[in-house]
Amino acid sequence: MQHELTADQIGLQFGLRLSDNHFDFLIGVTHSNQDRSYEIGAGNLKADQKAFNLLYAFYNYPKAFYLVSLPMTASSAQLEQAIETQLFNQANLDFLKTAIKTNPMGQQVNWMKAFILQQALNMKVRIQTCLL
Repeated sequence: MQHELTADQIGLQFGLRLSDNHFDFLIGVTHSNQDRSYEIGAGNLKADQKAFNLLYAFYNYPKAFYLVSLPMTASSAQLEQAIETQLFNQANLDFLKTAIKTNPMGQQVNWMKAFILQQALNMKVRIQTCLL
């Protein structure tokens, strides 16, 4: 998804990690923008970055990779809290605070944050359902 004013982009990927016989739900988040002064090169990908296959094409230049991790058994409230603390509090992602749209009810909505939360909740439920 792309911010309308800043052209910053967020890419989302989801996964599982099996550790000590329990699953962790992972959200891989890539931030990119049009600043050419720094980008993540293919040769610099490490561990989780490689696991999330960050070599796919970006319109802009990939700048950072963030990983949100929590137990698969976490509640929706715990997922929301993990995303808030592990992702939305990143200084480089402050542009998320300015991605605001007006909904049909006339309320101002922080649409990028809401989209990330909704996609994460939906994917967690889908993965949990598959594991049953």
